[in-house]
Amino acid sequence: MNMKNRVLVAVLSAIFLIAGVGSLRAETIKVGAAINLTGPASTWGQFHEKGQRDYFRYVNEVKGGVFGNKIEMISVDTAYKVPEAQAAVNKFVLKDKVDMIATWGAGEGLAAKPIVQKYKVPTINYSTSWEILEKPVDYMYLPFGSYKMDCHAVFEYIKAIYKGKDAPKVGLLTYNNAYGRSIHAPSKEYAKQLGINLVAVEEFPPKTVDLNTELLRLQKAGAEYIFMQMLPSAIITAFKSADRINYSPVFL
Repeated sequence: MNMKNRVLVAVLSAIFLIAGVGSLRAETIKVGAAINLTGPASTWGQFHEKGQRDYFRYVNEVKGGVFGNKIEMISVDTAYKVPEAQAAVNKFVLKDKVDMIATWGAGEGLAAKPIVQKYKVPTINYSTSWEILEKPVDYMYLPFGSYKMDCHAVFEYIKAIYKGKDAPKVGLLTYNNAYGRSIHAPSKEYAKQLGINLVAVEEFPPKTVDLNTELLRLQKAGAEYIFMQMLPSAIITAFKSADRINYSPVFL
């Protein structure tokens, strides 16, 4: 099952619980979506919002809703900013009286967590930050495996493919926000367990347009592999900067 289908299954599972089996009275199921439609992560946010909206339309028009209950989606653009996400979630629970919430970024989900737990509204966060599932976990859901699992997979892969005699040298290149930093602690933990040398951690703001300095430091540290936690536009920036400084690590 691919990531898109897992997200949709998770969303619909929560909606089925809300609707209730055998409901005799058709009511509108309100879903609030706090998603970044503008800002540095807007390309992904726009696709998530459209996919979620299109699927709800399919459920309403083709399937007749969920046990006869139609789904209404209320979207708010957070611009990849935590305060905007908090304001959107407060609006959803206090004004719109939604039955379910979808948040997007790691920082946004973590900031929304106390609000949704206070008002007991099931919430799915698209950014699978493992910190979201730290206790208390009531009403918080992830659509698939967390970034901690990603870290384990990446370091296991490096261990499996490395052919050198000494420990492989790995560097982290991440955003300087909750999303980027969500791989820092697990990476250090798994590197130690697997005998991998984590030589450097470089982080930068999401709006950075040049990563020459960060990659030069990783190059100086001897990083043979670079584990990235960033969005596609920043990955392209990293590749371009690596070319400029004649640096050819394995990017993961």
